[in-house]
Amino acid sequence: MTAAGRYGTALARVLLACKNHGHTDLVPVLGTAMARALHSVPGIGQDPVHLVPVPGKTRARYRRGYDPLALILGYVSRRGLLPGKTHVSRLVRYRPRSEAAGWLSIRKAGQKGLGARARRRNVQGTMIAGPPGSLRGLKVVVADDVLTTGATLAEAVRALRSAGAEVLGAVVIAAARAPSATR
Repeated sequence: MTAAGRYGTALARVLLACKNHGHTDLVPVLGTAMARALHSVPGIGQDPVHLVPVPGKTRARYRRGYDPLALILGYVSRRGLLPGKTHVSRLVRYRPRSEAAGWLSIRKAGQKGLGARARRRNVQGTMIAGPPGSLRGLKVVVADDVLTTGATLAEAVRALRSAGAEVLGAVVIAAARAPSATR
């Protein structure tokens, strides 16, 4: 797992301003940080690699009017900041109705405020990347904006591996210290 920085004071404020307060003008700052982290992933740029964003939640996308991670990765791609032979590919999605029937309906605030175990339970089995073997031979790196407990990234990795992809690693803009498992 590679992170551009720690989810601390300044980086947290910039991410939250972009995600929750409409400051899409901060996408270049976050995109530059994401590009820096991508270039630090061991082995990236040697063979063709698919950079796979963790899917955003539909409710959050509608509330914001945009998908922050998509904007950030779009910026990185348009500016030519991706490592050589790397392409952004939306290979993971939520299972049909998993957002409506699964963890988002149980907990409207999503993962926020949950401990590590509860976060893993909340997202377990909610993502798919295709039928078994459909991604055989593809090398992928999973991307997200923030890592807290790693539950969402782990679910995306599980879905990709189930479809046969070789997961080289994960990259985030910021990594936070995981909350207590008993929380």
